[in-house]
Amino acid sequence: MNWILFGAKKLEYYDGLLIMADTGLHYQVFSIVNGLKNKIKKEEDLLVLDIAAGEGAFSKRLFDNGFCVDSVDIDHENFKYHGTIPFVKIDLNNAQNLGEFILQNKERYDIVVSMETIEHLENPWMFLRSLKEV
Repeated sequence: MNWILFGAKKLEYYDGLLIMADTGLHYQVFSIVNGLKNKIKKEEDLLVLDIAAGEGAFSKRLFDNGFCVDSVDIDHENFKYHGTIPFVKIDLNNAQNLGEFILQNKERYDIVVSMETIEHLENPWMFLRSLKEV
């Protein structure tokens, strides 16, 4: 079984922030999002929603690479890029809270990204339907 690795996970950082996702996941997802940039034809910059952004490492990676980014997370104080990247505090397990955000932002975003999130949610199906709306 050569694919099983034992020992501590290799820590990864972006802009000095510890990446809390699995090793290599930020890079893989960024590659996909960046590839979509060439496939989505738009006059203005693409608008990306980063859901469950944590401290904001992935949001900052997107921002640094020319994407317009909005970030969402339950912990306002933990997010490190206030003033640079728009942030909305949302409890994704609160249907009313999430529903209000969806109504205000229906079909606004070109790309929605959410990593290492769904396993923390009480109703993952509601969450997935909500993502489709924005």
